[in-house]
Amino acid sequence: MATAQDVIDRATSLLRVRSAGVSFVTDDSSMNGEVFAILQNLIAEWAESGTLSIPAPSAATATLDVSDGTIRGLAYGLAIDAASAFGRSVTPEVVMVASETKDQLEANNAIEISITHEPFLTSSSRYNVNSD
Repeated sequence: MATAQDVIDRATSLLRVRSAGVSFVTDDSSMNGEVFAILQNLIAEWAESGTLSIPAPSAATATLDVSDGTIRGLAYGLAIDAASAFGRSVTPEVVMVASETKDQLEANNAIEISITHEPFLTSSSRYNVNSD
């Protein structure tokens, strides 16, 4: 399991805006708060669309109880969403991985619904409102 800060560190590494081997909160604590807010919005958006089923974390130190693939998707998605805050653009590879990972998450979380009915619950006669 990873923390929200781990996702932030991975995303800022993809954007090349943090020192190697150092948590982004150490490099730029004020910007770390802004990126954390972007991550909260991303998780809320994915939860609303059914892609993810966890609440947005309340702190950067909060543990995210999701798979490694979900952490990867969040990191790449966060890199895309946070790029403009740094005046950066993301590489086509980051966009591709983010898209593919989100598509996989959506496919894995798809809900199959099957509707059946019991024959005895239907009637072959019609109700006459005028005779009631």
